[in-house]
Amino acid sequence: MTPILSRLLPEQCVLCQAAKARNGLCARCQLLIPRKYGPACPVCAVDMPQDARCNACGELDTPFIATEAACHYRWPLDNLIQHWKYGPDIRLSRSLGYLLHNSARRLPLPDIVVPMPIHSSRERERGFNQSWELIRYLPAPWKKHAQSQLLTRTRQTGMQSHRSADARIRALAGAFSVSRPLQGESVVIVDDVLTTGSSMRHVSAALRRAGAGEIRCLVLARADSPYEDSHASWADFT
Repeated sequence: MTPILSRLLPEQCVLCQAAKARNGLCARCQLLIPRKYGPACPVCAVDMPQDARCNACGELDTPFIATEAACHYRWPLDNLIQHWKYGPDIRLSRSLGYLLHNSARRLPLPDIVVPMPIHSSRERERGFNQSWELIRYLPAPWKKHAQSQLLTRTRQTGMQSHRSADARIRALAGAFSVSRPLQGESVVIVDDVLTTGSSMRHVSAALRRAGAGEIRCLVLARADSPYEDSHASWADFT
């Protein structure tokens, strides 16, 4: 199918395959996406009875100061993300990217926007870095501040989804590096899913060591399990 013809034909919904989809999702399936509303911990974005720090973030000196999450990591979004990353199916990038678009506006525009890095071998296998794909669909001012090469994952750590929070801390120690000194610039780290927060804290600590100022996190989905099972302090990430 030619590009011109594909623009003339109705777009199919990635969930139900119906036509008349907007940004990859039809109006009915857009209502199924578990968007995140209501009070949450301002640091890690886990649901709370009121806008206050959860127990874990209240005890930790966290290297990042805030997290904005667009959705819950629940059906059907969890299936979409899994198919996107491990299918892999890069066609879903636009549908998922637009879910994050408006959430970016709830954070201050930073000096630097960076994707959560994946190891070069994983990127070759998958064909893309999912976090960089999300950045491509952020508002234009955000994309102008994006830097894809600032952060590097220096070694392969394997899949983290099956590991406990403490095991993730051990596996990720020393796994990230920053390519240049920072001069107090504010940074937003973009990622697809925040689960225990271990990767985000390791990356944030590396940025702080390089001289970054305020660090915030912008994620497509927040898993419902907070990282209370980890009793690490910032010293574990430095």
